[in-house]
Amino acid sequence: MNYVGSHSVHALREIDGAPPQPALIQQLLSQGVPASALQNNALYTGGQYTDSQGNAIAFDPAVNNTAFIHILLQTAAVNGNYNALQTRLTETVGGLSLTGSYTFAHALDNGSDPLVPGAGGSGLPRNPFSLANEYGNSDSDVRQRFVAAGTYALPIGHGQHYLSSGFMGRVFEGVQISGIQQAQTGLPFELRGTIDNLHAGVIGRPQLVGKPYPSNRGQILSTGVVTGPAASAFDNAPFGEDVGIRRNTFHGPGFVNTDAVFQKTQQLKERLQLVLRVESYNILNHPNFESPSSLTISSSSFGQSTSQVGRNDGTTGARQLQGAIKVVF
Repeated sequence: MNYVGSHSVHALREIDGAPPQPALIQQLLSQGVPASALQNNALYTGGQYTDSQGNAIAFDPAVNNTAFIHILLQTAAVNGNYNALQTRLTETVGGLSLTGSYTFAHALDNGSDPLVPGAGGSGLPRNPFSLANEYGNSDSDVRQRFVAAGTYALPIGHGQHYLSSGFMGRVFEGVQISGIQQAQTGLPFELRGTIDNLHAGVIGRPQLVGKPYPSNRGQILSTGVVTGPAASAFDNAPFGEDVGIRRNTFHGPGFVNTDAVFQKTQQLKERLQLVLRVESYNILNHPNFESPSSLTISSSSFGQSTSQVGRNDGTTGARQLQGAIKVVF
């Protein structure tokens, strides 16, 4: 049993190198420009709004440099920490060998990947002048993970306790069963509203206004499987107020997988063996869904997983069987 912890500083993340300036935004608001007009690209290019008399009134950009929209700057501004309780148990009894491990951990930071946005497209910070508000669950935050692996050589056949001689001993000799069981909690994901409520040039996070998880979790719909929160539990945060939920607040569905192998080694001659092997991946055919793919609260498929986790070789995550015959000499 071990405690494992780490603290990291000055890691890279992506920010807007020329973000909208709060002083310029406040100046435009004081001039009568409505907050709803000061969003997204209009902050970089300027725009116009219609006043109460129906007149179109133009307003200036709210950035110091109008030559670019979103200068993607990599800066060493990320701090993070990881804390974990890691346990491992191994045991061998006769022909049975078991190894099990369990980890309870929590990883937090204010930016996980400098190039690839996390789930929900959280590349740029929602408030470019306060990266502390980006502090939350890491994109790779797996709270709990359990893995057990076992191998059992059946005590049957020549040289074993049972059927150590004769024809039946030859038939059942060299039988071995092994498997790996994995189970872990899901990865976190980001949510987005539909407005740039912080006037930062990016869509802001929504605020929580109701019960986040629906009663129909797990229901299969035409657009996907309900695995995440309900859109009815969220609403856009008010303009100018940083009251949205934290980064990566919610976690996606967990992962459960069982692999098993049956192998028989048949001794044909002193230097000749025949090995028969049958492998099964996800033998219980347990569906493992990706995190919800649509994470904007206005989406009709919000909180729904539309794909399953596949194998590392790019094939399906559903049950797979394969066999092999080897001659060893």
